[in-house]
Amino acid sequence: MCKQDIKSMLRYFDSASDSELEIKLIKLITTQPVLKTEAAIADANWLIKEIKLELEARNSLSA
Repeated sequence: MCKQDIKSMLRYFDSASDSELEIKLIKLITTQPVLKTEAAIADANWLIKEIKLELEARNSLSA
């Protein structure tokens, strides 16, 4: 993933609703087993981690 992709994804996190992020997370987790390249797997793992952190942060702010 290049810096531009990361910046774009972080902007998406800021504007996406919780349900949109949860849907994206589910899609990533279900797609992950069929990824073939190490780079794609690493990108998916990074995105999964970032989405989980974003959702946790949102939940802790609303609690």
